[in-house]
Amino acid sequence: MVVSEALAELPEDFRSAVVLRDLCDLDYAQIGEVLDIAPGTVRSRIARGRSALAEIVGNQTLPPQRPSTEP
Repeated sequence: MVVSEALAELPEDFRSAVVLRDLCDLDYAQIGEVLDIAPGTVRSRIARGRSALAEIVGNQTLPPQRPSTEP
């Protein structure tokens, strides 16, 4: 569920490229054809989308609890 929620937070351009590559297993040329963009743009969108996903998913942990100073 975390991945689905993280994907929903990505801009559409990044989400489409990442989903086509990582979930649909299309190669860069196929993704370029589907999205009507150059292969270099495909690579850029996948890299930026994956980076954004890592940032989103990596921030899912709760901050450490501080010990209370109250008696």
